[in-house]
Amino acid sequence: MQTARLEFAPVGAHHAAEYQAVMSSDEMGAHTDVPCQPNAKRAAGFVAWMARLNSSGKGRAWALLHEDAVIGFIRLNRIDKKMSRASVGYEFGQAYWGQGLATEAVRALVDHAHDALSLHRLEAVVFNGNDASARVLEKAGFLHEGVQRERILHRGVRRDIWHFGRLASDPMRDTRGG
Repeated sequence: MQTARLEFAPVGAHHAAEYQAVMSSDEMGAHTDVPCQPNAKRAAGFVAWMARLNSSGKGRAWALLHEDAVIGFIRLNRIDKKMSRASVGYEFGQAYWGQGLATEAVRALVDHAHDALSLHRLEAVVFNGNDASARVLEKAGFLHEGVQRERILHRGVRRDIWHFGRLASDPMRDTRGG
């Protein structure tokens, strides 16, 4: 897959150091429960898991390249062919936040999931307070479907989880102005 500014490359073991770099900021850790500030072994383990998604058919995972540099990762997790649904996950290096790259990537992923994979429903979750990620999902046509109060214990604090969903028939949102 490819967009105007991004190339999607299937995740492989060779992406471990790049994953470690993307996940190195403390600010990233405030917004996700995937391994943040991972050591080399933990980064390699998470990248190996993403690579297994591709080979198992239970998901798809890509490294995102911008100007020949890996700037993030994006996935379809838990593909359920019988129910025609999957969940979406993504991480971007902090240096690339606020440039519209996440919106561009998620919109491309949505098109791929609905068109090439014929998935009817996509789901995503966001920690409460991660307004930027919520906006990315909304711009890609996801609707806020609810809140699970104090669903997760993250860094010793109970956090709400915001749930988003998108059907194949839902329109994309206009991204002009942000």
